[in-house]
Parts: sequence; structure tokens; C-alpha cells
Amino acid sequence: MHHRDRDRLFALLATTALAGCTPGRSASAGSAERAQDIGLTELSTAPAVQRVFKAVEMECCFTARPAPDGRSITMSAIPTGDLRLYDLMTSTVQALRFKSPDDSPGGHAESSAISPDGKSIAYGWYNARVKHWEIRVGGLAGPDSGTARTLLSPPDLGYSEVLTWMPDGNHIVARLMRRQDTSGIAAVSVTDGSTRMLKARVTTSASYPMNVSVSRDGQWLAYDDRSPSGDRDVYVMATDRTQDNLVVQHKGDDVVMGWAKEDGRLLVGTEHGSTPSVWSVSIKDGKASGEPVLVRSNLWGNVPVGTSANGNLFFSVIKGDRNVYTVGLDPRSAVVISTPMAMGGESLTSPYAFDWSADGEHLALVTKPAGGAKNAEYNQVLIRSLKGEQVRRLSPKLSSILQVQWYPDGRALLLYALNPVRQVGMYRMDVKTAELSLVTGMSGARMRLSPDGTRLVILQSDSGGVNINEKDPVKGNTSKLSRVENAGSYVGYAFSPDGRTLAVAVQADVAGSSRIVLVPLGGGAQRVLLKLSATERLSFAGIAWSGDGKHLLYSVESPFGKDQHEVRTFSMADGSVVATGLTGRGLRGLVISRDGRTLTYGVDDLEAEFWMMHAPVTTLAARKSTRP
Repeated sequence: MHHRDRDRLFALLATTALAGCTPGRSASAGSAERAQDIGLTELSTAPAVQRVFKAVEMECCFTARPAPDGRSITMSAIPTGDLRLYDLMTSTVQALRFKSPDDSPGGHAESSAISPDGKSIAYGWYNARVKHWEIRVGGLAGPDSGTARTLLSPPDLGYSEVLTWMPDGNHIVARLMRRQDTSGIAAVSVTDGSTRMLKARVTTSASYPMNVSVSRDGQWLAYDDRSPSGDRDVYVMATDRTQDNLVVQHKGDDVVMGWAKEDGRLLVGTEHGSTPSVWSVSIKDGKASGEPVLVRSNLWGNVPVGTSANGNLFFSVIKGDRNVYTVGLDPRSAVVISTPMAMGGESLTSPYAFDWSADGEHLALVTKPAGGAKNAEYNQVLIRSLKGEQVRRLSPKLSSILQVQWYPDGRALLLYALNPVRQVGMYRMDVKTAELSLVTGMSGARMRLSPDGTRLVILQSDSGGVNINEKDPVKGNTSKLSRVENAGSYVGYAFSPDGRTLAVAVQADVAGSSRIVLVPLGGGAQRVLLKLSATERLSFAGIAWSGDGKHLLYSVESPFGKDQHEVRTFSMADGSVVATGLTGRGLRGLVISRDGRTLTYGVDDLEAEFWMMHAPVTTLAARKSTRP
């Protein structure tokens, strides 16, 4: 799977940890507060909360893990697929690259965790050569520094996610998602890679354990999981699998934040009450004991990261805007004539997956279901009707939806999506029943139906250019249509209204290489329609062809390298270029309605900050009646 497609896909999974946590609202910060009287805590002194790192990539903050000493955080990087170490003491970022005898182009890392002694880092790795996931261990210090060894590499491993280490440093706790058999949480031996399943889930399950933390004595594993009611609850199981107990259950989501420094106490994030809060729960013999203690309330917009060995709690805070907007266009000039209107209606709308029906009466969007786990199992498709402002919600059993396109007859949607075991494919979804049928299991590419719905065109980039192929959805065979050379990546593509020509926006990794190329799909010479200067480049907002074929909209980043976008329109009649009047940060996915009167686009302008809450001391609890 191409890095950028993968990153956008997983971006849909990274959301706020608790329901009602709205991007843009920060956690309370500052020194220790005496705050029992305002209901902030039940402790004599509320633990101080402070920001420890600002402006990191939101897309991968769900892979973040704190080092045991609490001095740094590791997570995967965009767009290289490398690991990064965020030093909280010096506010610097270090790329972690490890040499391995099995390296190949196209590989990338996901979540990672540093060993208890700080000398090694375990991480999930996609091996592009063998096309499956692995678990690797890289050396951070000593004779193995800078090198990595493959610990686990079964051919049926559809996804691997390193969660944490066992305290003794002899095992790694990881999520293993196998393609055919069972999936779940496993302990992986650092010595020989042997695995022991701790918590299994069948691949057809609608849910699986998410936030996972191991107690300091290594005897207990805490995790949160979706209940049949749809809420997320917290469980504690023995690592020898002799017990598995429900310990926290409320209406709404409860998530594991990490084990406290104090023996036998678990920190739980919950939306139970007026604001998102962290509570301390006493665990004895794997069961909840006594009343929970409110540690701190008013922690808005947080995503759990974990706890360090000294008991400090780390989390990220999401800020910014992510939604889908529409603006009115003058159909004659393709210039914006109205102010933007938000269409998603909620903070967890995908800025990449949306489309207008051929009749212009329905807009399809993708959202995360309401509720607050760190990662959502399934997405929902919203269909907004412009008549009567009706909204329908469909729930296909797909864990993440990257692309949405209407079939011309309006009876179905084509979804480029990830199923619950992270297998990518194109699916046809009936808009009345949400019933799914697989069109193709091909991944690592962009696909789109022609305007008449008869052709499925596939774009896939390699080191030198972009291949344009056609796949027969019935016979399954793939034929080559064309290729655009000197293109390190493509940033957008659009069919002409008659379906005979494909406009492809491409660029290499050098200044002045951004251009839009017209590719005849019936054969014939390609033509460069537009080439940008060396001071500008095409943005990943994509391109859109107007319904009458007279204008092509595209977005430019200027100055070079900044995520400030300006949308322009190119006249197919005389080659003139005019600014549409639409500018902003993080613009994505330009789509024009068939009548040319509405432009729809996504905004993905989120960033994350790392925050830390100092280790709470529950023995000083005032135990006043602040419980909701």
C-alpha cells in the first residue's frame, strides 16, 4: 500500500479518546491546583498538567508510546514511514532508521515501544517485498545500535501493532491480525519470536481490544473493548489467562490510560459525567475494589499515549479543523460566489471521502460513529439529501473508508476501504441496504469509475512514474492504458465529462516538476496542460473537472513547502488561469457537482500536541462528594 494512501487511511482511525472531545479545545494546564471545590479532582491536590511537545502529525499520534523513563515518545513518521523519537527534554526530533538484511523499498513502520532498559525498540513493519507485516527489534544502544532483526514474520500476518513490553523485557505485547485465523493480543518472545495469545478475537468480530497496558508486576493486562451496547468498557485479565474481568462500565466510553505508579491502581479515562475525566481504580486480584477516585476532570480532546515508569500519564490533544465544506460556484467562470458551509455536522468527518450523486441531489460523506474510543472499528456513510435536508446513516462493516464514489444510477456507492482485519479493497455498497460486494481486492492504488460507470481506472505510482491501468470488475483482468513518466507521485486525477480523457496532476521531488497532464484513454499522445513555476507546487487537494468540461480546478501550495492552499481554475477554452477565491490550510478532495454550481472540499488541518499529567497520589484523596 502506498505510503500516502496508507497514511490517509489510518488517519480516519486516529480520533479523540472520549466522546464530546472537540478538536480545538485544550486540556487545562498549569501547576498543581487545589481544586476540590470546583469538582476538578477528589485528590487533595490535582496533579499538574503540562504540554511537553507541540505540533506533531495528528495522523500518527495514535502510534505514539512513551519511553519507560518518560523522557521521550516514539511514533511513526509521515510520509517516510520511518520511526521518530520526540525528545521531551530538548524539544528535538530524531529519525530512527535501522539497517536490516531484509530491507526493501516501500516498507514502513507503524507503532513502536522502547524496552524497559531503554536499549531496544520493537516496532511493527510492513515488508513490501513479501507483502505482509512483521515485528522487528532495533538496537538503540550497545553493539546492536542502528541495526534491526526480524522477530516475527508469518505470511498470513495482515497487520501488526506493537503495544508495549512486559516489565521483564523478555516479551513484547502486540496486536496481531491474521488474514485467515484468529487475531488478538499476543505476547511475543524477544528470544525466538514464539507467540502466546493473550486475548483472541475472530476476524469477523466487530470489535477488538484497543488501548492496552501491562501492570508493573507483569501479572495483569488492562484493555478496553466495545460492548454489545456499543459502549467501550475496561477489562483486566491475568497474563496467564486464568481471569478476564470487567472492571469499569458506564454508559459511554471508558478507556485505559495506563497503570499508575501506585501498586494495583489503574488510570481510566471516561466520559461518564459532565466532562472527560481520568479516574483511579483500585485493582485487587484482577477485580475492581472500592470506589474509584476522580484524579482530574476537564481533559478535553485527549488521546491516550500511556504511562511512564514513574507514573506520569501522557496523552495527545487534537486541535484544528477536519470537516467537509461546500461553496457556491459561478458555473460560467468556476469562481467562488458564497461562503463555505460545513456539511459533516460533526468533528469526526473524513475530509477525503465524499461525492455528489449524478442528479446533484445527494451528497455522500464518511464519519466515525459517535462515541469516543481511540480507534473506531467501523465507519458510517452519511447521505445528505438537498431536498428537506434529510440525512441517512449507513453502517457497512468496513473499518475505514478512504474513497467514496456514486455509481451513475444512484443505487450504489463504490467504497475504497479497509475491512476489520486491515485488508484493502473496492466494495460496492447498496445505498438502501448497506449490503456489500467485493469489486476488487487490489490495494496500493487509486481507483475511479468512469462517468458512465463502465470502466474502473487504476492509478499506481512507482519510483519513476505513474501507471494508468484498467481493471475489468467482472473478469478480474487488468490491462495497461498509459503511463506518465517523471512523476514521483500523483496528487489528483479526474475524468473528463465524456470519460475519454483523464487529467492527472503529478510532480517529482524537485522544484518546478508540478504539472497537469491530459491522458487520452483510447490511445494517443499525452499533453501537458499546465506546468507550475519552481516557486509553487500542486497540493494534495486534488483536481476537479467541471460538468460541462470547460474548467479544471486545482490547488497550489505557495510558497513552496507550506500547507497554505489556493484553488485556481484553468479555462479549457483559452488556457487562462484565475484564482477561484478559495484559500486555506489543509484543503483536500475537490469535487464539483454535475451542474457546476457547487464545489465540495475537505479540510484536514488537525495537529496534535503531547501533554503530560504528573503521577497522581491517591493516598491524599480528599474523597469529597464530587462524583457525578
